Amino acid sequence: LGCVETYVPGKSLRPKTERLVIQHTAGGTHYGMELNGQIWYLLLGPELLAVNSESGRIIDQQDLSGSASHGPATDMLLHADELWVVLEDVAVVRLSLDDPRRPWIEETMSAGSLGIQPRGLAVVDGGVVAYGRGGIVDLLRRRQLVSTEGEISSVAEASGSPVYCEGRRIHRISDGVYVGSASELHVLHGLSPWGEDAIVFVRHEQTGSLLGLMDEDLREHDAERTTVAVPGHVHQVRFDDERLLVVTDQEIRFYVVHDDALQLYESIPLHGALDAMRLDDDTLLAAGIFGRGAIDTGGELADQSVSFNFYEPSPAGLEEAVSDGRNIMATSPGGDWLYRIGHEAVQAEAVSRAYASPAQRAVALDWEAVIEEDGHTVRVTTPSGSDVLVAPGGSRFTCVAAADGVLWLGHETGIIMVRLPATPQELPPNWDRLDEVQRAEMGLGALDGMTKLSVQLDGPIIFLEPLMLGGGVAFVSRDGGFGVVAEQLQ
Repeated sequence: LGCVETYVPGKSLRPKTERLVIQHTAGGTHYGMELNGQIWYLLLGPELLAVNSESGRIIDQQDLSGSASHGPATDMLLHADELWVVLEDVAVVRLSLDDPRRPWIEETMSAGSLGIQPRGLAVVDGGVVAYGRGGIVDLLRRRQLVSTEGEISSVAEASGSPVYCEGRRIHRISDGVYVGSASELHVLHGLSPWGEDAIVFVRHEQTGSLLGLMDEDLREHDAERTTVAVPGHVHQVRFDDERLLVVTDQEIRFYVVHDDALQLYESIPLHGALDAMRLDDDTLLAAGIFGRGAIDTGGELADQSVSFNFYEPSPAGLEEAVSDGRNIMATSPGGDWLYRIGHEAVQAEAVSRAYASPAQRAVALDWEAVIEEDGHTVRVTTPSGSDVLVAPGGSRFTCVAAADGVLWLGHETGIIMVRLPATPQELPPNWDRLDEVQRAEMGLGALDGMTKLSVQLDGPIIFLEPLMLGGGVAFVSRDGGFGVVAEQLQ
């Protein structure tokens, strides 16, 4: 009757990995802040937080980057009832403040559409510009104002013509002419003891920073009286209540003018501070690697101790990690953290533990990955030979791991997944007797058949722990805290 006597079902193929996604994150670095009335806007990793500045309660929290890429949000600008945020090297996001408590994303401008890798924001001629690797772009007109192969670190409106910093040199935007020396420029908006919209320069040195006032011609105003040496790396400069507020990675400093000279008034030791601003006479809002909080200054910063009205610690500045497969313990200058993989991170009791150095070699079946000496490449050895993978964007590989037929490669700006071929490559019987030239003539590549995917994260990645059930990896990032990256199957 036409019956089929034997039936052999086809072999079920493994679903194809379409992309890597970030399933979970915990902690990270607070990179910047703005204050809009009582609403305190903060950048935490790729997220924008709207926080009640008096209580510290989070009103709104949103991921600006999407699940496929977690480039950190590193700069923010409040201008003309809109909030602008830079996702480092990835995009610029414009948000509406019709409801200041819940900013609404109006537009996301990718690095590809802008023609630069954005790093910062500034106001030039009343409009917002983005700057970074590749130049400066007018975001309203989508017009490139400056094109360069290097990285622009600062843009400021000076009297006569807007200027920018590249390296330690100041150039005019209009014609590129060199006009002075600085690593960064900070405009003191409004009236200060040095006039309207005075400019402070910062020069980053190996052992600290130099900070001082500039005159109208962008020359150092007075090297003896208005230029000071500052310990640490200067991250932010603001002017408020007749004081110059300087934020470094070691402390928050206040300078005042006395006999036309810039003098240190007070300092608050706060390791890992990246930004700060006054809420009122007795309260200083601060954020950075340590977390975020409101510091009680007592009106006059009476002593050197730091007293918080409220404080929210965050796992960042992580240095070493160890795992038992379900939990990850990591250490930082601010204390130890326990991450229950896929859940929140909590502060842990500080005890002496043995932390191994990040793994530089991993083996999955008959594939081996080894980070080479310069860190820029990983050498992958397979049955058919060896080849190298290059870290993206000039970064360096930091650690490797292997499980379930997958090599996981951590680097300074994210994670790369290398999945081995579903079917082992068939080699000729005499393969072992062939030299490299003969093997090349046969057209068999060492990495043929692999699947390679990547995801951007706030790095560098210092530790990787493949998930016990496969399909992903838990990570520890120095600046980005903890998280889980997983395969999204098609």
